[in-house]
Amino acid sequence: MPAIRTQYVDSVMFTCEAKAGPVKTGHRMRATEFANLTGPRSFRCEACGQIHTWTTETAWLSGAAGSAAAAPVAEAPGAVAA
Repeated sequence: MPAIRTQYVDSVMFTCEAKAGPVKTGHRMRATEFANLTGPRSFRCEACGQIHTWTTETAWLSGAAGSAAAAPVAEAPGAVAA
């Protein structure tokens, strides 16, 4: 019997500057789909109500296929880099 390959479908996450934390974009996809995306995507943020635009450079996948550790980290306004 052939091996079954499983690819998880995860939520695309983005950092909302107004909320200062991660939010779901409403988009869900597999890691291979996310890696092959080109161009920006937009969504209405459930946290602040604004429209945010994300790319694969500013967003990440949650869950098994993505890594929260790889998520972009927002700095607090006025923070000084160490």
